[in-house]
Amino acid sequence: MQTVAEDASDSGLFLRTSRVHPPGVVVDLVLALPAGPAHSRGVVRWARRVPTQLSTHVRGGMGIQLTEVSKEMLEYLGPPEH
Repeated sequence: MQTVAEDASDSGLFLRTSRVHPPGVVVDLVLALPAGPAHSRGVVRWARRVPTQLSTHVRGGMGIQLTEVSKEMLEYLGPPEH
């Protein structure tokens, strides 16, 4: 599935999508970064399914806790904020 990642950090991200998985599902991610693809893995922590007719007004998708983060993604995100 292709989707848009938002609010990304080294610990997690939000995937905006109408096709959600239930919490607890492990997902393998390939993120299209400017320097090339970055592979990561995570666990769905929460999901919000939104009817198509509301998708322009309400963000539907999944909160993903990252369990494996590629070095490419860490480089893209830069140093963690404290």
